Amino acid sequence: MGGAVQGLSEGGRFPKFLTSAEVAEMLRASPRAMEVLRLKGEGPRYFRFGRGGKAKVLYAAEDVAGWLEEKTREE
Repeated sequence: MGGAVQGLSEGGRFPKFLTSAEVAEMLRASPRAMEVLRLKGEGPRYFRFGRGGKAKVLYAAEDVAGWLEEKTREE
């Protein structure tokens, strides 16, 4: 286990979750871009609650931060 889930198992605080729209806004991208990243397996870790078109996708804020850190380039 890693990320937000690990924090819960160790008695940590409950993580803050963000919607696709919130993450997209942070990245100045569209919610559709977040969907494409999920489908390609290239975006941050996410949790999916429910099935089909009614499913809710949430991202732990710390997972988004970690994903962004991995994508940061120093040239």
